Amino acid sequence: MKKTKLIAVFILTIAFIYAFTGCGKKEGDVSDKKPTIESNHDEHEHNKKDTTNMASDGKYFCPMHPTQQSNDAGAKCPVCKMNMMSKDEHNKDMMKKHEDIEGKHAGMKNMLHFEIQLSMLKSDECEKAINKTLKNTQGVMDFYIDILESRIHMYVDKSKTTKKDIEKVIADLGYDANDTKANPEAAGKLPAECK
Repeated sequence: MKKTKLIAVFILTIAFIYAFTGCGKKEGDVSDKKPTIESNHDEHEHNKKDTTNMASDGKYFCPMHPTQQSNDAGAKCPVCKMNMMSKDEHNKDMMKKHEDIEGKHAGMKNMLHFEIQLSMLKSDECEKAINKTLKNTQGVMDFYIDILESRIHMYVDKSKTTKKDIEKVIADLGYDANDTKANPEAAGKLPAECK
């Protein structure tokens, strides 16, 4: 009988210790899980925010997918999840590029400066294709592409090429170039994100 009482007291003592200490878990174990749950909740809310608040003409845009725009500074592109960029910041960068290219070629003989308005660039993949072609086009001395405005600013050596020649090169890639319409066959072969 004494032995049974001793076992019962032992079991009760063990049960009390387990109940008091949270079934063998340390106090830190319970609190360690809370931030994970909260951070998962925060991440879910942040991802939810990524694809909301899109605007047709927002203050922010995705540098890789410029048609994706928002007025929310914290938004991410719903296509690539990249942070959106301020249009003001982008325009300052473009102004700097414009000043740099003008300064580099000012007063140079045979240099012709002009702009080409393109059909809408929906992805940086479209920009890359144009960029690659222009780098390999005779007479093109310098250029930069403003993906947001779908515009190319360029300098060419007018003894080697003309504005019309460059417009045709771009039209043959499948993009409108000023008044020169895109080659329909080339336009049909563009990747889906560039149509």
